[in-house]
Amino acid sequence: MRQTLTIARLTFLLAVRTGMLWGTLVLAVGVAAFIFFVSTGDGVLVNELQLRVQYSYAISYSLLTLMIIATACFTVRSQIDGRQLHLLTSRPISRGRIWLGQWLGLLGSAAVIEVALILTLLGCAWAYGQSYTDDQISEAQSFYGVIKHESHPVEIALKELTNIRIDNLVVAGKLDRGKVDLATWKRNYEKIQRADQLLAPGAEKSWQFDLGAKPTRGDSVDLKFRFYANDSRSLINGIWQLSAPGHPESYRLEFAVPPHQYITEQIPLSAIPESGQFELTLLSQAKSDIIIRRETGVRIYHAAGTLWHNVTKAFISQMIHLGVTAAVGLLAGIAFTFPVASFLAIVLYFLSISSGMFTDVLRDLTWGHDISLLERAGVVMISSGLWLAKGLQPPGVADDASSAVSISLARLSSDWLPGILVYGVVIGILGMWLLSRKELDKLTSGAA
Repeated sequence: MRQTLTIARLTFLLAVRTGMLWGTLVLAVGVAAFIFFVSTGDGVLVNELQLRVQYSYAISYSLLTLMIIATACFTVRSQIDGRQLHLLTSRPISRGRIWLGQWLGLLGSAAVIEVALILTLLGCAWAYGQSYTDDQISEAQSFYGVIKHESHPVEIALKELTNIRIDNLVVAGKLDRGKVDLATWKRNYEKIQRADQLLAPGAEKSWQFDLGAKPTRGDSVDLKFRFYANDSRSLINGIWQLSAPGHPESYRLEFAVPPHQYITEQIPLSAIPESGQFELTLLSQAKSDIIIRRETGVRIYHAAGTLWHNVTKAFISQMIHLGVTAAVGLLAGIAFTFPVASFLAIVLYFLSISSGMFTDVLRDLTWGHDISLLERAGVVMISSGLWLAKGLQPPGVADDASSAVSISLARLSSDWLPGILVYGVVIGILGMWLLSRKELDKLTSGAA
């Protein structure tokens, strides 16, 4: 272990002496500050900070990821080309420890830059807020001082409803089962989705919420909603009602709000049952149909911690990602020359960012059972590419951090963490194996 830590320290010091650490740090911090101050919003401090932090954080972190890839490739490749690694492998040190030490050194460099990046964003937010009034600064401090957990309504299974609708159309003789292709399924899905999001005047719609348990912080929870309507100048009237079986207290709110804007209302904590499960019903008194989108229409927020809780979660998740990124850069640097290694690793990262598009293509290709041999080959190629790219997919923390929403550890643990950990372990083992197979001991024989 001492040998590994020594190599890690030397790798870190090499990055400092060669200027790679300082160059990457200045570039990431400079881009973050530049994007922060050139972005513009609606002039409201809270909204301005959300937009500026989101853009600058996401863009500067992407740049940091690319720089870590290039740094990892350059570090190991320069040591191979300069024969420093040949000298190191001629000593009684296992190549696995050499690889691990270099990886830890790169991870230390990434940690320094990540801390500097986060502090820069906090400093930019503080400096920008000084030009606003005391009331607006106080509002921003209250907004970011307490992060809130976002709760979504219990989802309705639209896919199952779509399949039921298609089955009913087939039974009624209005649709031929053999002609049910992807386009037909999508059309019916969109009809179900539109019906689910549309609310007519005088109609009611209910959402089921499950907070897990009654919140223990604060004295209220926030109800955040947004409606869409054809007439953007008229107010939308309605009534919110909250109820839960066996809970004596309920909540009722009459409102008149403009469309297309997020509205936040506070619900007393006493109206929330101990189980955290309740039903929220909307009675529309609008003059025309309104649309409540499934993804962003209705949300419940409750206090879940402080700003530093989010900063810690963002730092840990992004360090895991940067660790895997550094491992990929090391692997590419060992296997290829520096230009080729950097190019391949960076292309892989960009593929990970755009993996959603390839997922849609894959779904379209695999629809149905009668696909050609060429399409089957395409499915295999895209699936392999998605697996290769998914491990470099960054954690989605910038949006939550900029909006003072608690970064969901449950979501990261289920959707992101398992895949990237498996990917990182595979890349690490492959990198150690490739380093052990590489002929780096010829320095001794050549010198003799």
